Amino acid sequence: MPQFPFRALITKSLISVIVVFGIASLPGRAESERITALVTVANANVRCLIATGTMKPDQAMRIANQFLDAEDISLEARRAVNTEPGFDDLVNRYIRDRGGCQTLIRDLQ
Repeated sequence: MPQFPFRALITKSLISVIVVFGIASLPGRAESERITALVTVANANVRCLIATGTMKPDQAMRIANQFLDAEDISLEARRAVNTEPGFDDLVNRYIRDRGGCQTLIRDLQ
């Protein structure tokens, strides 16, 4: 598995998350919604990598953190997104929209 398995799926993933959020609607919200989209995708990938037994939790989290670091998403911004009401529902909806964990992981590989 490549060092950043998330990169292979990010473009397709962001398109579906962008549609959910409507990033183009308000230019001032674009960066905030970009961060939310990236954190959502990373969290969904971590959950599925762990749930499918593809990776151990520490490995999956390390890769997600490396990906978010490379995207210049601060720890503060990640925490803010993770603690937003409804964030778990958003991650679950993203996983469901991608066809579930098995499909999401297959697409990552």
